[in-house]
Amino acid sequence: MQKLLEIKDDEGKAALPGFRLKRLEMYNWGTFHEKVECLIPEGRWSLLVGGNGSGKSTAVDALRTLLVPPASLTYNDAITGKKKDRTRKSYIRGTYGSESQEDTATAQPKHLRPKDGTQSIILAVFRNYYTSAETTVAQILWVQDQDVDGYFLVADGDRSIKEHLTNLETSREVVKNLKARGFQVQKSFESYSEVFRAKLGIPNRGAMDVFNQAIGVKEVTDLNLFVRKHMLAPSDALGFLETKLIPHYRELNRCWEAIQKAEVQLKRLRPIASGYEKIVAAEREKKRLDALKREVPAYYAQRELGLRRAYDEQLEGSIAKLQEKRDGLKTALERELATRESIKVELSKDKVGSRLREIELEQELAITRRAHKLQTLNGIKAHLSTLGKPTVLESEAQFTELRHKLLMEQGTLEGNRLAQEQKKVEHALAKERAEEDRQRIGAEAQSIRDNQVLIPLEFVNIRKAVSEALGLSADQLPFAGELIEVKAEYREWTGAIERLLHNFGVSMLVPESVYRQVAQYINAKHLSIRFVFHRVPAAKQIVRLELLNDPKRVPARLNFKDHGLTDWVRSEVARRFAHLCCADVQQLNCVEYGLTREGLIREGSRHVKDDRFRVDDRAKYVLGWSTQSKLAALAEEFSGAERRWNDAKRKFEHADEQARLYGARLNAVTAVLQVVSFDDFNVQPEQDLLARLHAEKEELESSSDREL
Repeated sequence: MQKLLEIKDDEGKAALPGFRLKRLEMYNWGTFHEKVECLIPEGRWSLLVGGNGSGKSTAVDALRTLLVPPASLTYNDAITGKKKDRTRKSYIRGTYGSESQEDTATAQPKHLRPKDGTQSIILAVFRNYYTSAETTVAQILWVQDQDVDGYFLVADGDRSIKEHLTNLETSREVVKNLKARGFQVQKSFESYSEVFRAKLGIPNRGAMDVFNQAIGVKEVTDLNLFVRKHMLAPSDALGFLETKLIPHYRELNRCWEAIQKAEVQLKRLRPIASGYEKIVAAEREKKRLDALKREVPAYYAQRELGLRRAYDEQLEGSIAKLQEKRDGLKTALERELATRESIKVELSKDKVGSRLREIELEQELAITRRAHKLQTLNGIKAHLSTLGKPTVLESEAQFTELRHKLLMEQGTLEGNRLAQEQKKVEHALAKERAEEDRQRIGAEAQSIRDNQVLIPLEFVNIRKAVSEALGLSADQLPFAGELIEVKAEYREWTGAIERLLHNFGVSMLVPESVYRQVAQYINAKHLSIRFVFHRVPAAKQIVRLELLNDPKRVPARLNFKDHGLTDWVRSEVARRFAHLCCADVQQLNCVEYGLTREGLIREGSRHVKDDRFRVDDRAKYVLGWSTQSKLAALAEEFSGAERRWNDAKRKFEHADEQARLYGARLNAVTAVLQVVSFDDFNVQPEQDLLARLHAEKEELESSSDREL
């Protein structure tokens, strides 16, 4: 098939794929002294020819220095059977031979350049003739305090030493000037290597290792050996079995056991699932009935509206009849008023009329006073009814005695009301504490179900935050308690051992490989709790087997979970918690380190018994990997918190009702005591006055009629 497109290089030849060396420049490198030497392959295969010492290896080592990490460099591989004394330092100083001193027999190397103040610059330009992309890598090196230091540079495009790496001013301005000339400046080879490998499309450091081995090889006597040594990863079948295959088999076996266990659990949960479906159906029915219940007010409101409209029509008919009757009465009233006015005119002509007007005024005033007193009296009777006292007050002595009793009762009522208010506060606080306990216990139980660990929620949340921030799994940062469990045959010692190992159990284990990142993260955060984590070294730990195998000691009564950090946990437990399990205090007194089944711990002269919680309180256990017993204990605690909440709610409502009752009685007492005189509500004087005025008025009117 004819080629549709053939890419050619600058000389018109068919271009080779990938980035290829276009030009290599060296200044003050080896014996290339005080001038820029160039090697220009232009992306093609090149042959270096020259006599011994002409600089062939020097040029190759310059290219190797640009691409291979300093720790992997082995210069002048072509030399066989001789000491290889070429180094970056010797290339920078231009070492070219040695001479003997008169005062010593040791030969001293000769250098073209002094140790201080001399810089070597090497630069290589790589070009992709398919894409025309170019990348320049360079290093500026010098010797400082017997070590080699320098700048590592990467730039896009074609750069040269003479044009772009000279006249860099003072050391303070070097980096600034290099960046201004388009270079990315790195102070370490690792970061520099990451940049140039990304630009040149080199996938990993392994390619550079092969390049380092191949570029300086003189001959390949055994191709298979060369490929196996330099191009293939080493094989470690035994290590693979021990570190990969066997753990993987164990993990698969644990998974199979977990599946079997889960199937049994699912079988047990099926009745619960069936019950749950019934609950869901009942909830749907309840929602339907609730919806109907919400519609009931609207239904009855509509019915009521119809009844009210019919009643309104009936009232309108009654109103029309009453209006007709009112009009008739109004006409009669107008006639009577006209007659009354004529009589008033006649009466005003004499003293009888004047007195009648005075009587009418006095009657109006008496009626007003009587109405005010009646209002006060009705209020007093209502308050006395609230207090459960007789409402009849017929004398001032009776009222005075009532005020005296109410004054004495007022203080008692105020005290009772305040006592009930205090009880309300106490029961509200108890209710709030019970609610907090319910939420805490519920969250703790949910955390155990979600994470399958017995560690308290606040510690698990911190580990979760660390893991998410650093991209680690929870299994990489286990708590010590996840890897320890009391053996079944020593179950009666579980509570005491839990007390001994509690603080160690909730401490997080951090492998050596991630310790720095974890420590930096935790140091930068405010955790709000006391949090302990251990730096677990990578080195294998020495375990005191005599302690682990002594059945009288705590370590021998524990199971340890299979994990990469278990060896350290086992050794730490044997070192710190090799306490003897004592049957009683008498036996405890005979040992330096021990504990009793009741939870008394002895460590030398120090004795500790932490009874803030019961020794058999499973809800506080943190050791082991079975969650059933702790979930059951938390369920009991949740039920207790529920009962406390309901009891506090009932007592609060009762206290609130009593406080309102005492408050109403106190308000009634205060209102009655505000009436200070019996005359303020005694209507008898006004009744007598109105009777006299009425009699006098009738007498005057009758006498006036006789005169007429």
